[in-house]
Amino acid sequence: MKLPKFRAWNKKQEKMYYNVSILSDANSVAIENSSVLYSNCGQFSCYREYCIHETDTFKFKDIELMQYINKKDIKKQEIYEGDIVEIVGNPSMHPNLCYIGTKFKVFYNKKSGSFMMQDISNKNNIQYFDLDLEGISSKDLLVIGNIYKDKKILEESNERI
Repeated sequence: MKLPKFRAWNKKQEKMYYNVSILSDANSVAIENSSVLYSNCGQFSCYREYCIHETDTFKFKDIELMQYINKKDIKKQEIYEGDIVEIVGNPSMHPNLCYIGTKFKVFYNKKSGSFMMQDISNKNNIQYFDLDLEGISSKDLLVIGNIYKDKKILEESNERI
């Protein structure tokens, strides 16, 4: 079984962190700032069987945690919750609703228990596309930003409505 991967947006610093681990106290996350090395080192702080060169710890209230959806875009970039993706291919499913240039935000739907996309360029479009059921193939998608660092993409989409 694969362990889920996470990234975190630090609200105060307005910075995205990758290689995020949820700590056992369940109230905070550890952000690894360099590569993980196996033990037997004297100068690094050790955690279980790993040594981490430098680690920051943040409380959940200070970050937005986002999970990797286990899919990569057309350029092999990992897709996470909170990403903004654009259709760059010709999806075989939903050709009347999804066309080249359509932009979506990726989110986790608690009701269905799956990762989905919502069209950000049409607020009247309440249609969601399920990424877990291959509603649209990730090979037809390109990550163009995320909802935290690239708010301008969301604003531009709302202006056209």
